[in-house]
Amino acid sequence: FNPQGEEVAEASILGAMSPKNEINLHLRGNVTAGTYTARCTLFYERYPEGQRPGEGEGNTYTPPEIMTVDEKETQFTL
Repeated sequence: FNPQGEEVAEASILGAMSPKNEINLHLRGNVTAGTYTARCTLFYERYPEGQRPGEGEGNTYTPPEIMTVDEKETQFTL
């Protein structure tokens, strides 16, 4: 998030198998000086027993339960 609290970059990491990962995000557009916030949420999608994504009664979509494992936040200044 930029100093005004607006989201300026986003990434989704799927299937990371290593306990340590490094991600580079690039800020696009008009980058202003100030304090930025980086936030990470580790979560899993939990589907009902025996149901795979996209399956359900009448082929209707059932959103998965989101199980948040951890959240971290840090700030950096440009």
